[in-house]
Amino acid sequence: MDCLSSSILQFPKKKSNFECSVHRYVCRRFQLEEDTSETDLYKLAVASIRKLKPGLTQKRVEELLAGSDCHQTTYAVQKKILIMMELERLMDVQISQEKVETIQTTKQCADIIYELCQQKERRDV
Repeated sequence: MDCLSSSILQFPKKKSNFECSVHRYVCRRFQLEEDTSETDLYKLAVASIRKLKPGLTQKRVEELLAGSDCHQTTYAVQKKILIMMELERLMDVQISQEKVETIQTTKQCADIIYELCQQKERRDV
């Protein structure tokens, strides 16, 4: 387990520390700088795609982003969903489909996971 995963798993008492850890984790997993100020998960996914495929023309990047799979899900949306699933697995929580659909930023994602972890802690006591 890398140190970034462990920083999230330590589940800090301060919500702001957890939000920062989740943001850094998402940026690292998307192979972006951890101090990236962007918090929108879709925009981070797009930046990740652009970084991973630097030789592509702007037109080809737009085609990739516009293309979708058989479920009409774009590549960027797939990356966003996968990172959220990874965080769920890492923190051993399950975000309801209704909440997943409302999450736009790393902060919103962290807030929901933080609340679920607190609920889980209260149940375990």
